[in-house]
Amino acid sequence: MGIAGLVLAGGRSRRFGSDKRFYRISGRTLLEIAVEKLERVCDRVYVASDRVDLPVKVRVVLDTKRYRGPLYGIYYALRRTSERSFLVLPVDMPYVSVPMLRQVYRYGITGFNAITRFGGKVFPFPGVYSRDVLLYLNVSVRGRVRDFVRWAERRGRMRSFEVRNGEELVNLNFMP
Repeated sequence: MGIAGLVLAGGRSRRFGSDKRFYRISGRTLLEIAVEKLERVCDRVYVASDRVDLPVKVRVVLDTKRYRGPLYGIYYALRRTSERSFLVLPVDMPYVSVPMLRQVYRYGITGFNAITRFGGKVFPFPGVYSRDVLLYLNVSVRGRVRDFVRWAERRGRMRSFEVRNGEELVNLNFMP
């Protein structure tokens, strides 16, 4: 059983000015772009969202703690599905390439929780998160840890690898 894909799409889009999920680039919504990319890498794709009426044909994991951040989406996806691991891509990272996702997937399939680095900076996404970190996610979502990725990395629960193209890691927090 491979790693499933998970699109994080439950944010408020406060800085963006409108719902990011439905912003269009070249005629496709950010949600469609993220789902299509993960479908090229993973057999199963889910969307973690605060609403179930999304215009994509994938399983939706309802994020009942609305607007609490991406860790909640991962936490609920791991808790509410039988999936062992997720390749996670936020809806607001449309420039991540399929080859980069495949690289992260391959790293995760070896059994590691994987995150990316560029220029010495840690990027939690795209990344692979497995049930191995569920306990640590639980501690983090309960407010006991501020920087989950660095905390988990120090405990040997996360492995990172350097990526070559930092432009792929840009997220759209503001309307282009």
